[in-house]
Amino acid sequence: MAKRLLDAVQWHGIAMVEFRVTPAGEPYLMEVNTRFWGSLQLAIDAGIDFPHLLYQIIAGESVAVSSPYRIGYRLRWLLGDFDSLYLVLRDQTHFTAKQKWRRLLEFMIPHPLTTRHEVDRWGDWGPARHEIKIYLQNLFRHQY
Repeated sequence: MAKRLLDAVQWHGIAMVEFRVTPAGEPYLMEVNTRFWGSLQLAIDAGIDFPHLLYQIIAGESVAVSSPYRIGYRLRWLLGDFDSLYLVLRDQTHFTAKQKWRRLLEFMIPHPLTTRHEVDRWGDWGPARHEIKIYLQNLFRHQY
């Protein structure tokens, strides 16, 4: 369905076409984005480097898809996880003490062999430093 839609508008390039499916099994179009998708880093970490593949196409090179992608990888946005943990721990009505402890343990001990970090990377801490700086500025700006 996505290919038919993109062919109809003569689109050639990157596109993310999202469908939802009704309980009866009927798909309906949600959105079309003609740019790389938000989970791109997860695909790269799992072994499929879409930007490099696009470069190969544009440069007229033969597209070299290496081995199949690795299944089971996770992408972690550390500050988003931190916010989520904070909301769970401070909630007095929806979570039991056991659920809060479990969430805390999941935060502290992610799946180390299959979890990659979206922003904080060992080889390049610049984006993480910038994101933390902005996060802290916003946090203190919204304090009473």
